[in-house]
Amino acid sequence: MKQVRLSTNKLLLFFTCLSIAIPAEIAATCVPHTVSMATGGSGQNEAAFTTDGRLGTNNGATYFIHWDNTYLYLGWAGGNTNESSDLFYAALDVSAGGYNGSILGVNFPDPIMDYFIVYENNLTLYGEPATNKDAYEIYQASGSSSWSFFSRTGVNDGVNGRTTFGTGAGAEVRFRIPWASVGGKPTTFKIVMWANNSVGNYVWSSYPTSNPSGLGTPVTLSDGLRFSTADGVCPASSQSLETLPVSFTSFTASAEAGAAQLRWTTASERNNSHFEVERSADSRS
Repeated sequence: MKQVRLSTNKLLLFFTCLSIAIPAEIAATCVPHTVSMATGGSGQNEAAFTTDGRLGTNNGATYFIHWDNTYLYLGWAGGNTNESSDLFYAALDVSAGGYNGSILGVNFPDPIMDYFIVYENNLTLYGEPATNKDAYEIYQASGSSSWSFFSRTGVNDGVNGRTTFGTGAGAEVRFRIPWASVGGKPTTFKIVMWANNSVGNYVWSSYPTSNPSGLGTPVTLSDGLRFSTADGVCPASSQSLETLPVSFTSFTASAEAGAAQLRWTTASERNNSHFEVERSADSRS
């Protein structure tokens, strides 16, 4: 437990959410990029998304993202895309509000998520049965307390998505999501991507790579990629890591002998040097 005793009860407390640019170079300018769903096969995600849309690789899975004015395109390579095998997820923060409750054992801290999308090749795990072994589903935050089924779209049709069935590096999934399905094209958004096994009790890969992977659930994915604009940027060179370095479990302030006694506890601290508490004489400055 950390404690601070101050001689005034007028306090302004600041805890900063860090946003760290991953690439060293200046973000390149991109025109809207339409990702083709026309062809499949090992390595086709690399060709369809190009290097501008390749985010990176973690624990055997490679992650891709791109967009144009109509669609958000997501892709994964690696794992097992055969029937009743791995599931591939993305969670989106596109507006205020949302929900941070569990998605098969995966949780999120604030800021909370508005939608999650799952590539689903299991017959009964989500929503309607994936009778063609191949669909993606969108779930929307229902207030701040639950997820609600929103829509289901069949893929591997060369239009909405493309899947290369198999195991290992050659297994690939990519699909497109209408911006209209997630509230319209946002001015800024945050995304977290991960891969789970068929029963949802093991997160074997996640992106950004600062999130945990290779672990049984429950797992909290604290970090995400923040894109400050959805216009004119190349995703690979514009991704910024949004991370909360400290996870608080409690914070209290009480008046004791004419002073303010602050007490707080943390569940975890990552790359955190120290705490700073600032006080104000007028509750403003």
